[in-house]
Amino acid sequence: MIYDRQKHWQFLEDELKAEVDEFNEKLNTSASYMLLETAELFTAQFLSFNESGEMICKLSRKRPTPRKGEYLYCMTLHKELRNYKNWGDRTYGDLVKNKTNYTEAICIWMSTSNDPDFILAGFKGVDFEFAEWIKDTPGVVLVLGPNRPPYEYLAHLQQLVLNNHTLSCSMVAGMWHHLLIHSLTYHLFWRYKDLREREKHIRLQNFVSTYVLKVNLCLLQHLQIVL
Repeated sequence: MIYDRQKHWQFLEDELKAEVDEFNEKLNTSASYMLLETAELFTAQFLSFNESGEMICKLSRKRPTPRKGEYLYCMTLHKELRNYKNWGDRTYGDLVKNKTNYTEAICIWMSTSNDPDFILAGFKGVDFEFAEWIKDTPGVVLVLGPNRPPYEYLAHLQQLVLNNHTLSCSMVAGMWHHLLIHSLTYHLFWRYKDLREREKHIRLQNFVSTYVLKVNLCLLQHLQIVL
């Protein structure tokens, strides 16, 4: 399906409103209910950061755990609220208001632990400031819950849609070239420790760089926009 500018803008507006309404509903929901009944809230114990910068936590097997790839709002609370039994009738929004620090975190793996009552989980995307703040406090309790909607991202997309300037194919290709190479470079120097893997990744980077500069059209999957 092809959308014109106005329809695409309205689509983004409806999406933003739906996400805001859903998030506000979660903020007004009992935190204990989200933890024990709907599996939208999780408690974890921070252990450490590994050499890849992933935050390692311990979670109880007695309750549901986050899904892999799930974007979460991760926060620390004041001491009296670190035990969920002290939450009482507080809502998720009340916990957010009482946070002492926070970050976004993405669950990327899970594994067994030496304690059969717990599992280990790895999270990426943790802010540097949060990591520095928490790294010397192993054992601190973390609360992970629904992340806030991407307000800025959707608003930026709306601005792009309403922009009267036409983007040429070469400009679009140039933008995607920059984004792709930036992403590949990041993974090259931070993910691939093994030199052989790094050499293969360099060849991939060179291929993408050469190919994207030659083509004059970028195909965006799932949605076509008339610019």
